[in-house]
Amino acid sequence: MLFLIKSCNPNPGADLKLHYDRPATCFEEALPLGNGQLGATVYGDPVHERISLNDITLRSDETYLPLGTLHIEYPQAEITDYSRVLDISTATAIINYKRDGNPVRIHCFVSAPDSALVINIQADKPIEFKLTLDSPLPHEIDGSPKEILMDGYAPYHANLYDPERGIHFRTFLAASADGRIMPDLQGGLDLYDIRYATICLANATSFNGPDKDPVKEGRPYKKIVGKQLMRAFQKGFKATHEAHVKDYQALFNSVNPDLRNYLLISSTHTTEASATPQLFWSESSN
Repeated sequence: MLFLIKSCNPNPGADLKLHYDRPATCFEEALPLGNGQLGATVYGDPVHERISLNDITLRSDETYLPLGTLHIEYPQAEITDYSRVLDISTATAIINYKRDGNPVRIHCFVSAPDSALVINIQADKPIEFKLTLDSPLPHEIDGSPKEILMDGYAPYHANLYDPERGIHFRTFLAASADGRIMPDLQGGLDLYDIRYATICLANATSFNGPDKDPVKEGRPYKKIVGKQLMRAFQKGFKATHEAHVKDYQALFNSVNPDLRNYLLISSTHTTEASATPQLFWSESSN
């Protein structure tokens, strides 16, 4: 919880929203989102956006590991009227600003019903940006016309890596837009002439319990993440957001509506204090 308490100039109001007038400059200032399995920490940078990713099942021994980072790169522009909001009543991050006078609106949330991070980007006039994924763990990137796949594996112990022993993961991203989407040579996606775009990202690991070999007895993580991603992608932004808010508020409205319970529900998808939020959202091993 320290990362929200320490954020610059928070002004929580009766509407259960935390307001900021500039992007996060460090991890402690970024906005945490989660569904109990997938975590995302949003910086809100209008030029070099980064969203740190975590998966509660990605671990080495009992140490949780960072999954990676989604980068959204925009051209340089004059940024005005900047606003960054975490709405804890709907578990949604909302970022608004003007790029050279062009209003841009971004909504981010991590859905439990659809097991995905969903990002919706809208602009009054066409904009362009680039999507890339990376990870501090050994990984490979494979791009296609509208998708990015990142496959990797964790160390089986401390800093010891062996693909025949560590937990494997697949991160699957898909984008839809009213403009052009082009794959680049590095496995990223370039989006042009965009007024409306939705990005869906899901992750699954081979972790199948502490007593199972994650390679020989692991979950069919590639099949799982494919189903998760396609379900969210086909539903689109509006339907996934409605389902997310309904699911989240069933928990949030049953307890005291405050920041602590927002963090608890987002990191565990329960109202029971069974996990520590700081372990769920992290850019380093815990």
